[in-house]
Amino acid sequence: MRLCLVLVISLLCFLTSTSALNAPEQQKEVINQKIEPSAWIKIEPKGEGFTVLMPGTPKELASEIVIASMKIPTLSYSLTIGETGFFAQKWGDFPEQLVNDGYLDAVFDRIQRVFFEMTEKDGTKSLFPFTRTDIVLDGKPGHEYQAACGPYKKVSGPCNTKIRVYKVGRSLYIVGTAGPTSAQLDEDTRKFFSSLTILN
Repeated sequence: MRLCLVLVISLLCFLTSTSALNAPEQQKEVINQKIEPSAWIKIEPKGEGFTVLMPGTPKELASEIVIASMKIPTLSYSLTIGETGFFAQKWGDFPEQLVNDGYLDAVFDRIQRVFFEMTEKDGTKSLFPFTRTDIVLDGKPGHEYQAACGPYKKVSGPCNTKIRVYKVGRSLYIVGTAGPTSAQLDEDTRKFFSSLTILN
């Protein structure tokens, strides 16, 4: 099972964000600030089966993953507010053959490898510590992952990553945030996660 480089790079860009290039002496303590109501916009890509609110205008990236020599389209929206990143993605539709062969279920159950797998200096791979909780959205099964931000995201102060993944039909829908704990207001993160609507 192989994910294409474009998708992996886009995920790493989300996890690193712009602050990864800041020198330690340039980093300042982050004070949480509420996102203004006027900044929130509704993302509703035509024909993709979902809508979500994002706190600004995101970057859009259409790409693909390759599994068992078959291409699966992906669509990603991401933006960074200060040191906090937000993203929403759709992976699919998976071809029926991949669904019947169990690949969709396998990706759904092991997607933590995309977000939390690290390569050590000696080339060995390991998973960054995380927790996973089973969740449901309007009867649709999902998983919620929480972890620190890991070595790829350099920010000021303790950092938190939260990702939710849902399997609906022949597709996966993914939303997530990552950034300094001091910069994330519960009200804003709740608004982002709770705004996801899957139309299928």
